[in-house]
Amino acid sequence: RRIKTETMDQSNRDSNLSLDLINTQENSLSLKSLTVKMNGSLLYNQIDHSGMWLPNSTLPLYNGPIQPGNHALDFTIVVATIKEQGLPLHGWSTQEITRKMQVEIPEGKSSRQIKILLKKESNNQISAELQDMIDGNNSNKKALK
Repeated sequence: RRIKTETMDQSNRDSNLSLDLINTQENSLSLKSLTVKMNGSLLYNQIDHSGMWLPNSTLPLYNGPIQPGNHALDFTIVVATIKEQGLPLHGWSTQEITRKMQVEIPEGKSSRQIKILLKKESNNQISAELQDMIDGNNSNKKALK
């Protein structure tokens, strides 16, 4: 039993997942709520009550060990488009982005970095693009519209 526990502990430390949300246009987009689930379990949940939630453009969501295998990530992001700086806050429009993603973590030591890039398109729609890096190499980009 002790060997099994040590083996499981070692596999937990070999693979690492880093998950960040990056607001590429913090002057025109404001994050209102964010929920991230991994394999159905809540990984991150935050609701903005003050209207001043994301002073920094990068929000770290998770950075830690992960078991090898396939994992399901579910994102629900509510973003407000800022029409004018300052108060009052009425007149902002919000958009909800809900997406699912499968992440495969290989056996052995590996590092996986996933960034969710929020941006406002020319038609005022908000998009979220995933940047997926495996061991420092760009794996793929997927648009989440």
